[in-house]
Amino acid sequence: MEVDPQKQFAAQLSELRMLAGAPSLSAVAGCAPGVLSRSSLSTLLRGEFIRAPRWEVVWAFVATCCSLGADQHGNLPHTLADLTAERVWRDRHRALVQVLEMRKASADTTEADTLAESSASTAPSGQAAPAGVGVDNTVCARWAGSVVQAGTVTGGIHQHHYAAGRPVVALPYRAGTVPPRAAAFQDRDAIRRVAGIVDRGDTAVLTSDGPARISVLSGLGGVGKTQLAVDYAEHLWAIGEVALSVWITADSREAIVSGYARLAVDLTGAEDPQPEHGAQRLLAWLAAASQHWLVVLDDLQSPRDLDGLWPPTTSTGRVVVTTRRRDAALRGHRRQLVEIDVFTEPEANAYLYAVLADHPHLLAGAAELARELGLLPLVLAQAAAYIMDRGLSCADYRERWADRQRRLSSLLPDVEGLPDQHRSTAAATWSLSVERADQLRPVGVARPLLELSSVLDPNGIPAAVFGATATLEMLAQRVGHVVSGEQAWEGVACLHRLSLVTRDSSSPSQAVRVHALVQRATRDSVTGDGVPVLAQIAADALVQVWAEVKRDTQLAQVLRANADAVATAGGEHLWADGAHDVLSRVGSSLGESGLFAEAAAYFRRLQATATGCLGPDHPDTLTIRHKAARWRGEPGDAAGAVIAFE
Repeated sequence: MEVDPQKQFAAQLSELRMLAGAPSLSAVAGCAPGVLSRSSLSTLLRGEFIRAPRWEVVWAFVATCCSLGADQHGNLPHTLADLTAERVWRDRHRALVQVLEMRKASADTTEADTLAESSASTAPSGQAAPAGVGVDNTVCARWAGSVVQAGTVTGGIHQHHYAAGRPVVALPYRAGTVPPRAAAFQDRDAIRRVAGIVDRGDTAVLTSDGPARISVLSGLGGVGKTQLAVDYAEHLWAIGEVALSVWITADSREAIVSGYARLAVDLTGAEDPQPEHGAQRLLAWLAAASQHWLVVLDDLQSPRDLDGLWPPTTSTGRVVVTTRRRDAALRGHRRQLVEIDVFTEPEANAYLYAVLADHPHLLAGAAELARELGLLPLVLAQAAAYIMDRGLSCADYRERWADRQRRLSSLLPDVEGLPDQHRSTAAATWSLSVERADQLRPVGVARPLLELSSVLDPNGIPAAVFGATATLEMLAQRVGHVVSGEQAWEGVACLHRLSLVTRDSSSPSQAVRVHALVQRATRDSVTGDGVPVLAQIAADALVQVWAEVKRDTQLAQVLRANADAVATAGGEHLWADGAHDVLSRVGSSLGESGLFAEAAAYFRRLQATATGCLGPDHPDTLTIRHKAARWRGEPGDAAGAVIAFE
């Protein structure tokens, strides 16, 4: 009797599980979250998978059984040790893949022949049933929206001829190239948020009831949107939840249309001379399909690229879109924008420990480095590759990173050394977003605003800074015409739409946030003495905003944080013509807020810097000494103040 390779493979896995003490599926899945799940294990062990399971899933199951078996037996049984050899399972998995691929190829040929015969026998004279949907007349009408007759499709949208029928693919079917899973992929909370929105029945549902299954993942380049989509797509395919899985790189409308048109040929056997017509044919097919399908549109560059091309919302369809854009146009009927953030600290730490697991001597200082890198997945991956290539510890790398004289490009791998098939460095990724933001109206305003933001506090910049006279004068000089405060704020909105900053109109004192690494990459892109000049402009803008502050203690605190950031970025350049007013304004603000001791201590530190930069007898140095003495006396230290004044 012929042995079923799926059942045999499942029996071998079940034998391993029994030797390991028959752990529950929940216990096994809990040892490898994000790779194994109870449902996927159940399918695997029953041999009911449609495609050969991914090697990562198989090996995670084997390794987990090995670990659980060793815990139960103390010393690993000889039989279990033999069954957990990676070489053995790689050979078995490779053989399974080959057998199932041969079986599918044979089935495709048989099904195509059967479908052709069925279509010829059931279609009325002169008509052909649309391939890939079935021969039911009702389904045919829904698929075409009209009658398919003599090689011509007529409908309310267009009328065109298509090429003679070609063999259609059999379902289940995967279209497009799914990017590989990143090394040390992390099971993030964001994965469950995405699944909750796309799948029915979770609390994170879409804006209307029913089988709404379209989600748009948005966020800064490098937060891992594509990897989240990869994980979701691979999970659905592995458990046999979808019969059609489609991955399209959506970086232009032409790419979307051509991807749709190619898939329409595969599914319907009809090739349209015009790709746009083929794209509409695919959308009609998806709307009528009775089998479950998933479409992933990765890296959407502009919402306009999907005008008329959004996959239909059906009870059998799921749609995921990844993009850096946050435009309102991305929201719509049964669509919800999901903001993807950086790693949490535990996720970032787990990532570094996983990717550097074979180099434990390099892990010293990993947690501190993760925080220093802003928990950004893309930069963590590229930094880890740099660390391994150069044999540095995380602590050694952190020292290099702290050197502000080093450019970001010198601290990340070159293009040939990028991990996980990254196409560009983090800085290059953001540079493309800046170019797009600068092309949005008002044209030319976004880039200088991001440059100005790069010398301010990443945790929150007051909205008023972007409308200050100093800022508007800088913008007018850069774009060649007068720029209003309203246009400046629209420029901030352009940066927000490309996820380069986060704009929060509900909090005027901390209206704009920007990731520290985006700031650093932006400063690196500024040539010559541009950064000191930006620091001077930002300092002027802060002083102008401060002049309007009365008793807003929160705004005063935010302004102090921004002034500290400007002082760090500007360095000695803020002392070139004497002490810039913003430097003393920080200390005065502390005192006016009732923080007398802090104000006195601040001015003593400022006095030391003034003495080094300007000399002890410079008028600004003497003024700072006077203020230090004043705030020393405010809390009641009259004697100390007298000595300081003398």
